[in-house]
Amino acid sequence: MSRTENKNSIVLIFDDDEASVVFVKRLLSEHGFRCRNVVDAAEAKAFLQHHSVDMVMVNIPSDDSSLRDVVDGLGRQCPGVPVIVTAAKENQKAALRCLQDGAYDFLLKPFTEDELVFCTRRALERRTLLNEVNRLQRNLKEDLQEQAGRIKASVFNTIRTMVFALEAKDAGTSGHSQKVADISVEIAKEMHLPPESIDNIALAGLIHDIGKIGITESILNNREALTEEEKQQVQQHPDIGVRIMGPVIDDEEILLSIRHHHECFDGSGYPDRLKGYQIPLGARIITVADAFEAMTAERPYRQAVSREDACRELIRCKLTQFDPEVVDAFLRYIKTKEPTL
Repeated sequence: MSRTENKNSIVLIFDDDEASVVFVKRLLSEHGFRCRNVVDAAEAKAFLQHHSVDMVMVNIPSDDSSLRDVVDGLGRQCPGVPVIVTAAKENQKAALRCLQDGAYDFLLKPFTEDELVFCTRRALERRTLLNEVNRLQRNLKEDLQEQAGRIKASVFNTIRTMVFALEAKDAGTSGHSQKVADISVEIAKEMHLPPESIDNIALAGLIHDIGKIGITESILNNREALTEEEKQQVQQHPDIGVRIMGPVIDDEEILLSIRHHHECFDGSGYPDRLKGYQIPLGARIITVADAFEAMTAERPYRQAVSREDACRELIRCKLTQFDPEVVDAFLRYIKTKEPTL
C-alpha cells in the first residue's frame, strides 16, 4: 500500500492523551493517512454515526475497566473495521484481553514509526481482503443461477490468492497449504477413494488453514510458548475457516475436513474432541499430510526433520494422533516415491 493509496484511508484515534494523539497523527499523516481523533466513547459513537472509517486505534489508559466494552461496542457499530490497541508494557494483559473481544492487533509503547505504519498497513490490507471475500459472497447469493459457476470460480480464486498471500508474509510457511493438498491427494489415491472425494480432499487440503486469517498475526508468528488465552485463539481457526467457506461451499465433506483437521485419533484434539472413525476421513488424511509437511519443512526458528525421522514419528503416533490406515497409505505412497526410505 503506497502513500498515494494511504490518502484514502481514514484512521480514527481514540485517546485522551493529547501528546500521544499528536505523535500518532504526525507519523500517520506523514505516510498519507487521514487521521481523526476522539477522547471518549460517547464522542466516538457520535462520530461513527455520521462518518465511515477504515481503522480505529484505541489507547489503553491506566484504568482499563471499561475498555473491553468500548472495543466490543466498536465491533458492533462498525463491523469489519480493524481495531488496533496501543498500551504500555504493564498493560499487555489488558491488550491481550482486547484481542479476545475483537481487536485485530496491539502495539506496546514505546513503538517506532516503522512498527506503527507496518501494523496500520497490515490491518488495512487484511480488511481489504475480507471485504473482497464478503463482496463475492454477497454477489454469489444475489446473482442469477447461470452466473453461480463463474462467481464461485472467482471466489475460489480469490481465496487461493489469499492463502498464498498470507503464507508469503511468513517465509517459513510459504507453499505449505499446496504441499498439504498434494500429499493428501496421494494418500487418497493410495486408499482408492472415488475421484469426487479426491477432488474434495484436494480443495480442503489447500484451504485447511484459511481460518488463520481471523487469528492475530502477532500470535501466529510468535516463536515463544503461547499463553492459554493465545492457544484458545489459535484453536478457533478451524471453526473460523468453516464460517468463511460455508457460504460458498455447499459440500459438507469439504467443510467437515476443514473443521476437524486438528482432531486426534485418541480424542485429544480440537475443536470437538472427536475420536477414531468419528473423525471424517478427509480430515484424518489432511492431519497426516499436514504433520509430515510441517515436520520436514525448514522453518526460520528450527531445522527440518529428516523424512525418515518424520515417517518414524507418524508410525509412533498411530492410534494416538493419527489413523493407522491413513499412516499406512501414506507410507506406501512415500515408499513408492522414495524407495530408499
